Parts: sequence; C-alpha cells; structure tokens
Amino acid sequence: MKTETMHIACNIDSKYTRFCGVLMVSLFENNRDEHLKMHILCYHLTDENKEDLQEIATRYNNDIQFYDIDETIFKGFPISDQWPIVIYFRLMLPELLDKNIIKVLYLDCDILCRGNLNELFSTKMGDNAICATEDILSRFPALYNRLGYHPSYNYFNSGVLLINVAKWKELELTKKCINYIGSNKVRHPDQDALNAILFDKKMILDSRWNYISNYHTRYISKEEYEEDLFKTKTYFPIFIHFTGTKPWSNLCDSPFKREWFSYQNKTKWKDMIPSHSIKQIIVYRTALLLDAIGIRRYNKQKLF
Repeated sequence: MKTETMHIACNIDSKYTRFCGVLMVSLFENNRDEHLKMHILCYHLTDENKEDLQEIATRYNNDIQFYDIDETIFKGFPISDQWPIVIYFRLMLPELLDKNIIKVLYLDCDILCRGNLNELFSTKMGDNAICATEDILSRFPALYNRLGYHPSYNYFNSGVLLINVAKWKELELTKKCINYIGSNKVRHPDQDALNAILFDKKMILDSRWNYISNYHTRYISKEEYEEDLFKTKTYFPIFIHFTGTKPWSNLCDSPFKREWFSYQNKTKWKDMIPSHSIKQIIVYRTALLLDAIGIRRYNKQKLF
C-alpha cells in the first residue's frame, strides 16, 4: 500500500519535457511503494507535452498537476540561454500549492533519482524555510562579499530544495526574492536571491541529496575531482545533478551518463541519442586537453 503523498515540483518549458520525463521515471522507479504527486510549473507547454508527462505518471499510478505561469511577473529579470525565464518559476511554487501541503521537494530537470525519498521527506526542518546542499561555489570568499553575509553560513545550490511551505509563506519569500532580483546585481539569479535572503534560515543536507556531477571545468584540480568522485564509492548519492554538460549531450562524459539513459529507455524517447556538430566536439575536447596539461586555468571571475 502506498504511503502519504510526496509532493515534487519542477519548472519546465517545452524543450525540457523529455528530460522532465526521464526524471519522473527515475523518481517513480525508485519509489514504487510511495505515492508521488508531480507539480509542473509550465512555460509554453503544448497539449502533447502535458500528455506525455501525464502518461508517465498514470503508468506508475502517481499524480501530476500542471500550472501555467504568467511570465510577466518576471519582466525585466536577467534572462539568457543559461538562465531562461523558467528558472524563476520555482519562486512561485509554495504560493500555488494547496494549503494542506506541508513540504514540497523542488528538483531541476537535469537531475537523476537513484533511491527512495522517505529519509529526505522525514527530515525535521524545525524553523528552517528550506533544506538544500552546499554548492561548489561556497568555497569562494568573494561570493559572500557580493551577497553580504558571512561564509560560515555557506552557499547552497537551488537545484534541490526541500521547502517548508508554511515557513516560506510566513517569511513572504516569493515577494522578497522577486524584489531582491529586481533591485540587485545577481550572477546566479534565483540561487543568489535565495541564499542572500535565507542565509540563516536553511538546513544544509548531506551531498547525497544533490551530488553535483560537474567534472573538468567546474573543479579547481583533477585531484579534487577524483577525491569527490571517490565519495560515490563509499556512500550512495540519491540525486545526481548534471550541472555541467548534460547527459543527453554526446560531449558529456559523466560516470552517471549511462544510468541516465537506462531511465530514458523506459520512455517514449528511448530511441533519442546525443548529437552535436563535429566543430562543437572538437572545441570541447580541446578545452579539456588544455585543462589537463594546465594551459587553461579556472576563471574565477565568471563565477562571481
């Protein structure tokens, strides 16, 4: 018998329907004894997009609800290929949910689930508005100078957020985050706002709940990358977060790439394979070679 509903949310546009579908399959496959409800915050999703995701939820006897978001709320916010307008939708999430929902888990769609979520949803959040994991950027002092708080409070990644819905509403975080982004220079828009406002109202989770699969350019050294990767041999990451090159790209060489495709194989997109131009592949591999021999250095300026 399935247990009390676990509420999980994503924000997507039509281009990310496939990747959201793979995430959903990985969630459902690893939580077959649980009842999950997906909350999908949409930007220009077609009826076919919604039907594809509905089919996956129905197949696993889980639920799904779609929310069409008015993007004009975020008019004038920083937008780019890396930061499309949908990234801001998560800031609206708690305000959209039924009042009886206590916790909701927000997930980016470039994430893979590999285990049961009971432990995470059982987390006692106390007076904290969110639970999240440390971001790789938290090691840099310049980040805290820009955001205006002490490094001892850490800096978290906003790709996995366990949200205390009542506390979020009590603190009026949707309004505060929107105001912050509108009046401050942000480099990592929603993530910067959440960190600046919640620096002392968060709980840091074990990195198993958001293992950053960013290799090569995201690490300061090969040694650090290998040390981090070694952790996966001694403990089992539940969420793999592909923050760098995505697993659906043939430029990706993450050790978790095949695992991601094993879940895609359970969807209508099972025959889709990675593709990039020869030029893109040459540029990417050349950059990796320069990293390996120490010619190209990590550019900290791009982070702050």
